[in-house]
Amino acid sequence: MRTAFLTLALAATLAAALPAGNLATVGDEKITSEDFEAAAADAARTAGHALSGPERAALLRSIINERLLVAEARDRRLDREPAVKARLREQERQDLAQELYGREVASKAAVSPAEARAWYDAHPQAFDRMELGHIVVVPAPGKEDLAVKKAARLRARLDKDPSRFAALARAESDDPQGRERGGDLGSVGRGALEPALEAAVFGARPGSIIGPVHTASGLHLVQVRSARRIAFDEAAPGLISDMGKERERGLQKDLLERLARTHKVEISREQP
Repeated sequence: MRTAFLTLALAATLAAALPAGNLATVGDEKITSEDFEAAAADAARTAGHALSGPERAALLRSIINERLLVAEARDRRLDREPAVKARLREQERQDLAQELYGREVASKAAVSPAEARAWYDAHPQAFDRMELGHIVVVPAPGKEDLAVKKAARLRARLDKDPSRFAALARAESDDPQGRERGGDLGSVGRGALEPALEAAVFGARPGSIIGPVHTASGLHLVQVRSARRIAFDEAAPGLISDMGKERERGLQKDLLERLARTHKVEISREQP
């Protein structure tokens, strides 16, 4: 009981001795409430929740411990050693670069749901998806006519019995991976196929078989199994992320080009 009383009395004495707004001192260095709350906010973002009382106490202790180590390092003049000075300068450069990047790029790159919705409405076809089956016939050099005949023969068999598509793909397709999957291409969006094939596929009705379509890679028979347009609510998270990354790249490019005009840059012909 006596020990507890002395501890409380000591804490009260220390608290009374510190100026308002200071949580602790280590030597001559103050740890202010503002310093602590900034560190607590960073820690809460990392943890994903508001810090509890014990967590805040542990954070203050860790800050004090760090300041103790720094104070001793300075007393030993470690910050004057060339290797340490070089690391400190590099850390300062990184911190300053990150701070400027955050202010000029990252903080301005966020895309709002309204902006994403406007882009979605202006580019509806970008969200079209087709479930496809695929058989490809690749001509052997000098034997293109045989490939044409084979593709026509396969098409005739599919016209008679479309349900045989997967079996024919496994047996006849010249695409090894496609054979293993029974010709299944899964969900395909615009831009994933060769232009001639895309034009034919995205103009077809679900349930139809198209081809042979001639491209540089061969002759294609495609079964259009289903078609849909991704709804905005489903597309929004990925769209907001992609738009934000694109905006960030543009802001970064503009910033660096502007800085290169402001600050002279010279590069040695002797590359590292």
